[in-house]
Order: sequence, then C-alpha cells, then structure tokens
Amino acid sequence: MGVDFSAFNNRFSKDEIKKAEQRYKKFEEEHGNNYKEVPSGVYAVDVDKMEVGKSSWGAGQINITFVITDGDYKGQKLFYNGTFDDNFAHGEEQTARLIEGLTDCGISKETALLMQESSDVKENILDIYQEIHDKLSYDLDYDVKTSKKLNPNTNKPYVNKFFSIDAVYDK
Repeated sequence: MGVDFSAFNNRFSKDEIKKAEQRYKKFEEEHGNNYKEVPSGVYAVDVDKMEVGKSSWGAGQINITFVITDGDYKGQKLFYNGTFDDNFAHGEEQTARLIEGLTDCGISKETALLMQESSDVKENILDIYQEIHDKLSYDLDYDVKTSKKLNPNTNKPYVNKFFSIDAVYDK
C-alpha cells in the first residue's frame, strides 16, 4: 500500500516528494502496515500533548493529543482540534464546545474563560497541561461520522470526529 502524495505537488518539489515516498516505502517494508483505524467507542485515554495553533482558515485553535491506554487500540493517538476565535461565524459555538471539554477534563470554567480571553494563550495552555498531565485519566467518547458529501480537493467523503469526556479519574 502506497501513499498518494499528489495533493502536495504545489507545496513540494518532485525530488522532495520522491524522497518522502521512498522513506514511507522503506518504513513500511521494515515495520509493516499494522495500523488499525480507531472506530467510534469509549476509550480510556491520557492527554499526551496540548498546544495552540491555527486552523486551516486562520482561526485560533487548540490541539489536544489523546493516547489510548487500554484495549485493542492501546498506544494509538486521537487528535482533537477545536477553534476558540469568535471572529469567525462558527467560532462562538466552537469556543463553547472547547470550554465544555476543558471543564470536563477537570479544568475550572474560570481557567477556561481566562484562556479564551488572554492574549498569551500559549502560556495558559501550558498551565492547563501541567495541571492535568500525569494526574488525570479519562474515558473519552469518540464518535466518527462519515459524510455523504465529498471533499472537492480529495474526492473522498468528509470524516467528522466528535469528542466528549465521559469520566475523569485521578491517576
């Protein structure tokens, strides 16, 4: 099984693409391709990483990496990306979901609101991450929904992933 890098042709030279394809092929030959897609379900997880970034449309975004800690998918990662910039039409709703998710993760609403209003979001993310990393574990309800609508860039269906915290545990 190979990877189609043609979508990146406008960003990378042909030489860079060829080298990436060779690295991928070598990795697959050495390690095999045993990756299993994580289906919808409730998983025991830890927070591996939290960082601030930007969405593809330029909105502020928080990126949370969860690691599954038990079961058939142990060690696999789930990635949550939520915007918190109210300058976009859908930003307010996304912000509310983000604050709810952080609150569910053991973060007070005051801390989540402070993070939203602060000009130094990166510092707040670091504070929150330090509050929860290696201290809390979670039951994460992970729901994958495939749309009937096709992405015009890839001609593949959109895949939406929804996250909610079912339970929080002290480690």
